[in-house]
Amino acid sequence: MKIDEAFDELSQLKTVFEKYRPNMAFQFKIVERWSGPFKDWYKKEVPGKKASKESGIYFIADMEENILYIGKAGANNLGAEIWGKFRAPNDKGQFVNSPLAKWAPADKYRNAIISGNILISAAIIKPQEHAAFAEVYLQVWCVRNGGLPVLNKRIG
Repeated sequence: MKIDEAFDELSQLKTVFEKYRPNMAFQFKIVERWSGPFKDWYKKEVPGKKASKESGIYFIADMEENILYIGKAGANNLGAEIWGKFRAPNDKGQFVNSPLAKWAPADKYRNAIISGNILISAAIIKPQEHAAFAEVYLQVWCVRNGGLPVLNKRIG
């Protein structure tokens, strides 16, 4: 799944809930998309000053926008959740302590994460309880359309 496909799928789900299950309706706002690989802008606050303390979902993708990981922040900590997947870079700007790199199933994914040659996108979701639902929904959607993203170990 590509990043834009995931956002489109989430938008469709939102529309269905608004129409058929208004008590389950939620809002989501795509955080400003960062251009270029993570290594070029990681020194800025991720995912931005306002979004950093919100709940939502985030995607880690390769440079072709194929989603490698779908994550969530359900406790108004979107920035901390994203950084938790990378940890502080070393003096060469490499993310050698990244948990994602450690459990990557192949060297190409591990090397992309360590070097920061990946893309990150995020969306704020309100109410915050719906962030977990959105994450699981999109992971299941991926499974039904080709498989769980390669860096997700399990659904949820």
